Amino acid sequence: MEGVIATANALQRLAARVFGLATRGDVEALAEAFSEQLQQLQMPGWTLLSGGTGAEQAPPESIREIQREALVGWMRDPLLAQAVNIKRVFVLGPGISFTAEEPEIEKALREFWVDPGNRMQFAQVEWFESLAVCGELCLRFYEGQDGRVQVRLVPALEIQDVITDPDDRHVLRAVWRRYTYRVFDEQSRTWREEQRDELIPGEEVLFVAINKPPGWVRGVSPLYRALPWSKAYREWLEDRARINKAKGAWAWIRRVKGGPQALAGAAAKLAAEIGGRLRSTPGETNSMPPPKPGSVINASEGVDWEVINAKIGADDAREDGRALRLMVAAATNVFEHYLLGDPSTGNLATAKSMELPMRREFEWWQGLMAWILRQVFRRVLEAQVRAGRLPETYTVTRQVYRDGRVVEVKEEKPTVDCFIDINFPALKTEDLLDMVKAAQLEQQMGIKSDATIASELGVEDWEAEKARILREQEERLVRERERMSQQYPPFPSEPPAEDEEGEADQPSEGGGGREQRG
Repeated sequence: MEGVIATANALQRLAARVFGLATRGDVEALAEAFSEQLQQLQMPGWTLLSGGTGAEQAPPESIREIQREALVGWMRDPLLAQAVNIKRVFVLGPGISFTAEEPEIEKALREFWVDPGNRMQFAQVEWFESLAVCGELCLRFYEGQDGRVQVRLVPALEIQDVITDPDDRHVLRAVWRRYTYRVFDEQSRTWREEQRDELIPGEEVLFVAINKPPGWVRGVSPLYRALPWSKAYREWLEDRARINKAKGAWAWIRRVKGGPQALAGAAAKLAAEIGGRLRSTPGETNSMPPPKPGSVINASEGVDWEVINAKIGADDAREDGRALRLMVAAATNVFEHYLLGDPSTGNLATAKSMELPMRREFEWWQGLMAWILRQVFRRVLEAQVRAGRLPETYTVTRQVYRDGRVVEVKEEKPTVDCFIDINFPALKTEDLLDMVKAAQLEQQMGIKSDATIASELGVEDWEAEKARILREQEERLVRERERMSQQYPPFPSEPPAEDEEGEADQPSEGGGGREQRG
């Protein structure tokens, strides 16, 4: 059925394209269209990515078809859904947090983050899944006069095309959106639908595309390369389930010597003995319910019982299924024991050594999400500055460690360029001790500076962090002195008095007073 639908869709696209080309009289393009569509009909399950708008770019209808297939596969295929969920859990974890170096700027960003209209705790998940499933993310910004910013996700399937500058494809001019406008009529309890087209200016959107060949503007779904293998694995499992179910259709073969009357009499007698009912349909052999567990069969020499042993080749099929799963794992970069939740596929040492590519990809995803959030925050701060709620610049006073001492540095910065620290869940907590030991050894050998080691351990502003450490050490020292002063009596503030000869007064052996000298 799926092949018939795909063929019908391909023919429909061919007819639309041929009509447009024939109207313009473009004979060469008409012949090329026929050739491409014929090749696609000969390769079911595959979408050609060449032609349409040029040899270096995929036609928009092919991009949308890939996105549609990826969405359906993600919703119904357990392996594809697990691959996306694993990446989301590791990349986002319980959620993203952030801090800004200027309190007023952080307050403005917090208001945007907790705005019920933005729902950022859920929006960050939708943004990630749009990129992980469709390969594209389109965010539209709505700005109010008071500087309030609302962000809405434009579904990837609604994007008809992306228009860029002819001289620079990185400059976005507009996004062509086609969507279904639905209005509910309360009187008739029906929906009224109409299709609308909209050309969104480039300054109102943030468009991000990943997994795209060089020179392309549109992105390709990261699940595209896994779709045929996940489908093959699903069909393989369905076939195995049918075989397993079919092997129980006949449990016993009972051979009775004699003609049809003897066979019918023996079957009726057995059915009465086991309390069952003889079933018979035209053209089929008489059958009956199987004996209850633990039943004893009494047979004469004229009756022969034989158990059917269906050879389904389970041992050989196991490796066949694993080969298909490994192709899905290779296509999604999520290893087999994560896809299936089966620890028996490898030991701990092997799993840890193989997880490095996964961790590197998760770090890349975290960097991408951090960049997207910084672009969104910049739009929010620009709107706040235009509304007069934030100044254009701000002065930040930083304590940094330089030349062996802590100094204060004042800097004038644009508000929109405020440093924002975006925090993600840690991916390498179990290896942190090993990294620290290696950093200490490199520092003792004199081959890496403190700033380089701090950067490798995730500390972005090393000088400011060093100043904080020294300040905290001074505060701890002051608190320790206060605690010691409360525990022990204070030391005398002045030395004891001395006599004329320079000797300190000493108490006599008998008690008070000075010692008498003769």
